[in-house]
Amino acid sequence: MSWRYQAVYSENADGVRSYSICEVYFDDDGKLTAWTESMEISPYGSSLEELVGDLDMMREDIKNWESVPVGGLEVGMGFVRRCFDSQS
Repeated sequence: MSWRYQAVYSENADGVRSYSICEVYFDDDGKLTAWTESMEISPYGSSLEELVGDLDMMREDIKNWESVPVGGLEVGMGFVRRCFDSQS
């Protein structure tokens, strides 16, 4: 099983999105098996270096994968990798 951070969002009644981060867990085929109950994961480290490393990992993961609606998380789903052009 592997895991990574995932950007998720919800929308209020006016359609305004709010984003947060959760942890998602995958089987060997890359399909979603579970996710954290909390949709507001905080970075953590037992040292400043570990904290920076966790923040870097969060940033890389949310940069590389499309965000999904919180209510759209389902066991067995896949995710879309973000593509960046040379101008970004």
